[in-house]
Amino acid sequence: MMIRRRKEIGRMRFDLVAVFLVVSVFVVIAVLSLAAQSPEAAADEFMRALARHDVDTLTEMSYLPDADPPLKEQWQTCVERAKHYVFLWEYYGIKRVSDDEASIRLAIMEFRGAQGGAEGEEVELPLIRQEGRWKVDLTSLSRRFFPALPR
Repeated sequence: MMIRRRKEIGRMRFDLVAVFLVVSVFVVIAVLSLAAQSPEAAADEFMRALARHDVDTLTEMSYLPDADPPLKEQWQTCVERAKHYVFLWEYYGIKRVSDDEASIRLAIMEFRGAQGGAEGEEVELPLIRQEGRWKVDLTSLSRRFFPALPR
């Protein structure tokens, strides 16, 4: 009877380890899938950084190959020139071109004070996935989007 009981205890430990491993795999998969940023989330993060004049985030989230002068310098110049530019934005939709390209339709409205209201213009925010992360493709972004954009 002692031998049988030891086998049952050993089997129970093995079952608990197997259950723990299976649960761990599902947790890792869930965390990785939640960590993958969507184009919509990337667009929102970019627009918030633009509104806050967050040069570091704008630089990190921008795609502009062979930028000269460096992209960070260009963003610094952009936010300096537009330091009094206050705007609102509203999303209209997304168009997925491929797994690595998307375009967000949005309206940008320049805020002109309480009495002036806001004027809006619909634009496309092109996104491209680079190194597993969604970035705004500055090469395809209209100059009407924001004053003094990097080029």
